[in-house]
Amino acid sequence: MKKFVSRVYTTLITALAVFLAYGIISFAAEGTVQITDTTGKVGEEITIPVSISTAGEPIGDGSLTLNYDSAMLEFVGGDNASGGDGVVSLNASGTGTETSLNYTIVFKCIGEGNTVLQSTGSTAYLFSDETLYLPDVSTNITIAAAGTSEQVLASGGDGLLEISGVQYTIYNDFTDALIPVGFSRTTVNYNGADYNAVVQDASGVKFVFVKSGDSDPIYAMYNESDNHFVLAKQVQLINDQYIYVLGEASNTDKLPKTFGETTLDMNGLVFPVWQDSENKEFYLVNALGPSGQIAFYQYDTTDKTYQRYVERTSEKVAETKEKGQLLDQIKNEVSDNLLKIAIIIVAIIIIMLIIIIVIASKLRNVTDELNQLYDDYDEKNDLPKKKTREQFIRKDDDYEIEYDDYMEEDHDAFMDDEYDDYDEFDDYDDESYETKPLPQTKNKKSANKKSSKKKYDIEFIDL
Repeated sequence: MKKFVSRVYTTLITALAVFLAYGIISFAAEGTVQITDTTGKVGEEITIPVSISTAGEPIGDGSLTLNYDSAMLEFVGGDNASGGDGVVSLNASGTGTETSLNYTIVFKCIGEGNTVLQSTGSTAYLFSDETLYLPDVSTNITIAAAGTSEQVLASGGDGLLEISGVQYTIYNDFTDALIPVGFSRTTVNYNGADYNAVVQDASGVKFVFVKSGDSDPIYAMYNESDNHFVLAKQVQLINDQYIYVLGEASNTDKLPKTFGETTLDMNGLVFPVWQDSENKEFYLVNALGPSGQIAFYQYDTTDKTYQRYVERTSEKVAETKEKGQLLDQIKNEVSDNLLKIAIIIVAIIIIMLIIIIVIASKLRNVTDELNQLYDDYDEKNDLPKKKTREQFIRKDDDYEIEYDDYMEEDHDAFMDDEYDDYDEFDDYDDESYETKPLPQTKNKKSANKKSSKKKYDIEFIDL
């Protein structure tokens, strides 16, 4: 029994620990870290923007540590940044109104080749002091040799093109570090000349890198059939999953009437978007997805998230909107009463633990009492044993045998007396019928009485 109680205690403690661990983990909110890939030349300075964002909730403190190769880069400075000797520390605090913290890092390129800027640790909180979980991220930095032309054009063409009224030049001399996940290196033919490009393995859609002035290279989707270019912006969904927001769309007739066209500035690039007039926090963007399909994606300006858009009926839209409002209301209530909820949960856990301990203690006491009763019963070995049924049956049989023998003897004696009386009568009749009177009845009765008395004079056997 003691082993059983010990096992019960161990199981309860383990379950309680798992419950508490789950409760602690469930209170950690998730955030995102964004760092943009960058290119430069030896001897030049590059600026790398970094941001920490929440899922639409006010952000508090945010600290991030990044490692870099000191043989390739030299830390110069930046906004909310400090560092040196291969380590950069980013630190900033929110005021309760913003949902993201922004940093910039300025490096001087001192080595040629490809290098990585990698985050190695973070500490962040929401403005409500709730822990904000941040994943580790990295970015690629490509450094070209000093004095090398960034536009190495193919022979036969000038590599100039115009997109939405802006002049761009094809950036032909890019390294493998700029090739995104899910793409491979290829070439495209533009105005009779071949240029380096990348192709999405899932769809066969091709992109070139273009530059305007001294800006960093950006994506441009290219259609060889009509020499048509469309600007594109790489946006991370999760881990290595990206979409490429496109600068135009041809299937807008399928959009609901509540969406009207407008523009959205995305890190200095202006893209056409379609805003929901009933909920202006949401936009639709036309993008190439990871699977190779061009479709609309819904952008939530509050949570900074993208989700593939599926056309819905007005009833479903209203239902979704109502559910969204309810969830927002619940989220706000929970956020406003987070401390109270935590206190209630802790109180419930303590009460449950007390109840479990009391029940276990009572079970142990009852078990001890039962074991004591069993032990006392086993020690009583001097109790008389019950007689078997055979013993009673055997005695009954003996009594019946003795009684039957007695009755048989008594009957024989009685019959002898009767026959003797009749013999006397016969003798009298033979000698003289007239002179000898008949035997009196009383003599017979007396004999019967005597015989009867003898008959019932029985000695019973003691059982």
